[in-house]
Amino acid sequence: MQKFLIAFLLFPISAFAESVVMSDRQSLQIADAVAQAGDLDSAEKIYTIMLSSGDIDIRTESVFQMANIAVAKGDFDTAIRYYLILLESKPGLTRVRLELARAYFTDGNYSAAEFHFQLVRATPDLPPEVAMRVDEFLSAIRQKKNWTLDAGFGIVPDSNLNYASGNRQECINTDFGPLCRPLEEKSSGVGFRFYTEGNYYLRFTKRFGLRTTLGLSALDFPKSDFDDYSLNFATGPRYTFDRGEISLQPNVSARWDQGRHYSDSYGAAFDTNWQLSGRWLLGGRLSYRTTKYVDDYIAGILGNVEDYGISLRPRYYINNKSYLIAGVGFDRSIAKADYYSTDSINYSFGYYGEFGWGLTLFTQLGLSDSIYKGPRWFVMQDGGTEQKIRSDLVWQYYVRVSHRSLEFMNMMPALSYTYINRDSNIWSNDFDKHRVEMEIVSRF
Repeated sequence: MQKFLIAFLLFPISAFAESVVMSDRQSLQIADAVAQAGDLDSAEKIYTIMLSSGDIDIRTESVFQMANIAVAKGDFDTAIRYYLILLESKPGLTRVRLELARAYFTDGNYSAAEFHFQLVRATPDLPPEVAMRVDEFLSAIRQKKNWTLDAGFGIVPDSNLNYASGNRQECINTDFGPLCRPLEEKSSGVGFRFYTEGNYYLRFTKRFGLRTTLGLSALDFPKSDFDDYSLNFATGPRYTFDRGEISLQPNVSARWDQGRHYSDSYGAAFDTNWQLSGRWLLGGRLSYRTTKYVDDYIAGILGNVEDYGISLRPRYYINNKSYLIAGVGFDRSIAKADYYSTDSINYSFGYYGEFGWGLTLFTQLGLSDSIYKGPRWFVMQDGGTEQKIRSDLVWQYYVRVSHRSLEFMNMMPALSYTYINRDSNIWSNDFDKHRVEMEIVSRF
């Protein structure tokens, strides 16, 4: 029946005409010819009929061409939806991902366009002329984007809100027997988390401008005992070049803990991102921050804490649907007392992949090795006391699963799980915790 309908659309049948029967492949070729002739509406009708074909390749090509027609009509939302439908079942379709990236670019969604162009760039045996064109798009994105926005909100069940060890008490041996005090018990609960960070890019010339960042993070629980809010603002010069960008941003921030103003910070950060080759990206940061605590007791112990940091974040694209990301960094925190000052080395390794039927996965393993700079007295597990320099190993595992078919207006539901374990040479500082988050994430 569909073949007669196609014939009817193309050739009005008079009383003296004979019915025309065509194969699906012939019908597709006619639709292509009609589209090339400029009759997009008629071509779209034929492609729609071909969606009922028994040949999956015919159906795939029809959806792809319908997306291209939507682009030609300026209906980018429809085009993007069609392209994403194709990538849900076959994320390795480079041609589709390339057109999706171009649609995002033309529609002004530069963050999404950059993400997909980077995956296209990692396609094995990508023709040199296509690779050169993709590099041009990536360079244009750095120069054209006016703003970016990352945001998310979700429900957060947490097994150990107060980072407690779970031990019941600690005791000191005395001549009159053990003298004990209870340790804080683990507190669990379900909270609400919201975060957003926006960047606005003001251009003075083609390559030079101003980058301004505003971010808000909020973790809220029913009794407010574990509420944690922070607000940060940064602005400074930014320079783009063909394969990357650099920026220097002085910044200020404030934090509220348990509903009370906790601290204020100011500092500066130097950031850079480089596209080293088709598959390699490198990000880096140098930072400095001074933190002043509002509470007089905390301020008396810590003073104004100074933090210095340096980090590198290489990323390698395995192919056009997955990449590896790593990180290494060093942080130094200098407090009033040496035994609260630390040197930390941080490592991370992660994987992102897109699989059939719209499933996406991101997983990351992190390790932080921290050594405090001065000794202090601690109660040991055997009841004795000892002057020691504290050292901690903190492991963190994170995994997030999402599904592209549930994406709506750049918002995508995701389910994530985080496990943190701290192994300290001071037994009472050991802890582990589990956090599950049901969230909605978005990036513009």
